[in-house]
Amino acid sequence: GFRGSVNEAASFADLRVTDPEGNVLLADPLDGTRADGVFLNAQFRDGRLALPAGVLLAGAALPATCPRMRREIDLPAAVVSARTYVYGLGWYEFHLNGAKVGDEVLRPGNSRYERQCLYDTYDVTDQLHEGHNALGLWLALGYGPDYSLWGWRWQAPKCAKVRLDVWLADGSRRQFVTDESWRWAESPIIAAGIYAGETYDARREQPGWSQPGYAAVDWLPVQVVSGPKGRLTPAVAPPLRVIEHHQPATITEPQPGVFVFDFGQNAAGWCQLRAHGPAGTTIRLHHSELLGQDGMIDPWTNRNAAAVDSYTLAGTGPEIYEPRFTYHGFRYVEMRGYPGTPTPDSLTACVVHAAVRPTGTIRFDDPFLDRLQSTFSWSI
Repeated sequence: GFRGSVNEAASFADLRVTDPEGNVLLADPLDGTRADGVFLNAQFRDGRLALPAGVLLAGAALPATCPRMRREIDLPAAVVSARTYVYGLGWYEFHLNGAKVGDEVLRPGNSRYERQCLYDTYDVTDQLHEGHNALGLWLALGYGPDYSLWGWRWQAPKCAKVRLDVWLADGSRRQFVTDESWRWAESPIIAAGIYAGETYDARREQPGWSQPGYAAVDWLPVQVVSGPKGRLTPAVAPPLRVIEHHQPATITEPQPGVFVFDFGQNAAGWCQLRAHGPAGTTIRLHHSELLGQDGMIDPWTNRNAAAVDSYTLAGTGPEIYEPRFTYHGFRYVEMRGYPGTPTPDSLTACVVHAAVRPTGTIRFDDPFLDRLQSTFSWSI
């Protein structure tokens, strides 16, 4: 680690530790951009680690994998009403009987975790039935170590808290919570970060993982831990949703096998991929707001974030992939590794923002501003 004395100020960049043979034992740019950086609680200024007085020790990097949790329950009578309360960090998806609950994305909302934790409430009456039912959770880093230096970060292991209340036709009530009865396993999402992108290997898929009767043979018992210190508070702000879908305006091939999709306007969200090819084929999607003179993407306005989603085909036929736990600002997408030549239907832009009703638009009358309008979409 580093130690700074009173009345001293120091900053560091590009840390590398090697053995006598030159093999790298540890490397960190110390600029605050890496989710797997070794100094998780450091302060960063101007792209360098800033050292105040005191001792700063390296910590273990949080895994970027996205585990799943599951539990099965029995209901002895027909369901009259059911409501669930969910809080999962850093982000979560909640499933019942094989289907995702709700259409919100990137939940929960960001908050100052040591003060307030925003849980979500869902009416799940129609997703439960008499007999055997299954509950599932999918977790990711979310607003983790690689989130904005000026934002609230969740820099602890992934965890979740769920309560399910069910009222039955026989007049009884059942309540289920997260406890030692849940089990967990790794998922096809090998890595995910808010700016880094998502890596998904469909060969690792576990069909039926959130359905009753799934044989969770290799799943492990969960560990009960202490959650964040913030007060659990119901989320009331409009949630994030996929609001629009855009097809590409043009597709170019600036280099052999490298295809660049232009969606005609800047947006934020991700892309839905459609592909059909041999198992093990990996398709990479690199997102950017700008295009270089050579026709290749230029990611500098994204602070050179990785912004790469990777999908490895299972080889089971036509496959559709849409990321869950990442977020990109983009107009252009560079595609590599596609089996064959993509068509406009191969990639669809999914525009994500708060689910609020637009109340106005801005019109441009100047010819120069008209050209800007063709690049950017404005709304109030």
